[in-house]
Amino acid sequence: MPAARRTHPPAGRSGIGRGPDIRAPRILAAVLGGLLLAACAACTPRVEPMGPPIQPPSLAGGAFTMADGYHLPYRRWGTPGTARAIVLGLHGFNDYSAFLSNAGPVWAERDIATFAYDQRGFGETAGRGLWHGRAALIADARAVAGLIRARYPDRPLFLLGESMGGAVAIAAVSGRPHAAVAGTVLTAPAAADWQGFAWYQRWSMWAAAHTLPWLEVTGQGLRLQPSDNIAMLRALSRDPLVIKRTRIDALWGLLRLGDRAFDVADSCRHPRCCSGARERSLFRSAPGMR
Repeated sequence: MPAARRTHPPAGRSGIGRGPDIRAPRILAAVLGGLLLAACAACTPRVEPMGPPIQPPSLAGGAFTMADGYHLPYRRWGTPGTARAIVLGLHGFNDYSAFLSNAGPVWAERDIATFAYDQRGFGETAGRGLWHGRAALIADARAVAGLIRARYPDRPLFLLGESMGGAVAIAAVSGRPHAAVAGTVLTAPAAADWQGFAWYQRWSMWAAAHTLPWLEVTGQGLRLQPSDNIAMLRALSRDPLVIKRTRIDALWGLLRLGDRAFDVADSCRHPRCCSGARERSLFRSAPGMR
């Protein structure tokens, strides 16, 4: 009778020849997953932090200076000391304080003075193109409003926020009364519910922000027209202070700011006027807008 076939390797042998080890794919997946997590940790979205407070906020020399010494250049139209009211403008994403260059002079003729400043990371500020965090943008708006109110205590002050500036304005005055502000005017505010986006949109944006935060993108190739004012769009394209290439982590920060504004919008106790976005506009296409 032939000897029985041995089905197991003898003791002390490696066992080569038994077939593939089913544990190998699991080990490989664990290793790749660990590498991906490590890569994500090394490529977290960049946020330029606020510095420690070193002085009281001030208004002088053509700029608002914040408590951490950061300078916010501003533009002004009209005479605040004799105006019937004062408007503080908060510009949109990638824009800067010149966004009210057409409206400011017209309002000045009607005895309404206007201030507009470059928000952190935009216009002529330090760290242009980098995201400085929603907390810093909100704190700046409150500080600037307080400075204007302190200098012109007898003039009602209104916040006017466009797009990203609208989200900043909502967050700045919501949750608690803000004595410096008499009301808010919101133009297509970028307040969007993060959970209102489809899961694949949330996942892809999170993945991009945590793996390629430094990547710069443009609006080329998108079938979206932000305005029907062609002359204005051409002027913006030629303006060197308008950001044309946007970091992925800055877009991520904008989304988080919009989510914050959406969450606190109902707690706003100030009089407000809101003009929504038109159909086929940039913000009309975003879910969860209010």
